Amino acid sequence: MFNPATFLRDLKRKIIADKYSRKYENHFIVDGIKFHVPATIEPNIRYILAKGRSYESDEIKFLKRILGDGMNVVELGGSLGIVSGIVRSIIGPLAKHIIVEANPELVNICKNNACINSNTVKTEIICKAVSYAPTAKVGFTKGVNSHTGRVSKPNDEVYYEVETVELKTLIENLPGGIPYVLICDIEGAEYDMFKNEDRATFKNLSFAVIGMRSRIYKSLGLKEEDFFNILSEKGLKILDRSGDVLLFKGPAK
Repeated sequence: MFNPATFLRDLKRKIIADKYSRKYENHFIVDGIKFHVPATIEPNIRYILAKGRSYESDEIKFLKRILGDGMNVVELGGSLGIVSGIVRSIIGPLAKHIIVEANPELVNICKNNACINSNTVKTEIICKAVSYAPTAKVGFTKGVNSHTGRVSKPNDEVYYEVETVELKTLIENLPGGIPYVLICDIEGAEYDMFKNEDRATFKNLSFAVIGMRSRIYKSLGLKEEDFFNILSEKGLKILDRSGDVLLFKGPAK
């Protein structure tokens, strides 16, 4: 149903975001770092960035708490690469940072922002979907904004077919035996990932920051408490929570 108030709000935001984008050539400052977010990205996100409002603040808060120089990171759901760039600013230029982003439209944006303080040797961007489906490819459905794309459900409109990857495969590309940090924001796919991965996948995990999508679990008949039980079985222990963002300690810590 058309809502005039929402329409006018979004129009105002678009005007402000577009004006800012033109003035500053699509560059936005987040946490003191300049990022490039093109005008193709939806106005509501650019408006938030233009106004200097909170952006993934819970996730960033936890990452600042646990990350340090030289720590290797696996990040699932790179999106615009803004969190990725902040991660790199903390872990330094030499640590390994593997980023998975399933939306082909965002990969180059993510790559440019993630590599601000590094290079493509230490920062690896992979355009695949974390999935445990029996097929080599799965459908990808775009959401209402750049943060809400996901592996397609049966009734979703499929925008792309993307190759799948499992977490254990990504971990094999890290230096052997060295602890790593996991960042996970993949719109509900984290449930199947933790359910299907062997406990051994997490033996070198020091910390995990997980965006948990309770509303998606509920729509699939899954329970938040069951997800916590799965994490516990894999050796993760909760340290803190802010909304739907959770901080866990892994077996290697």
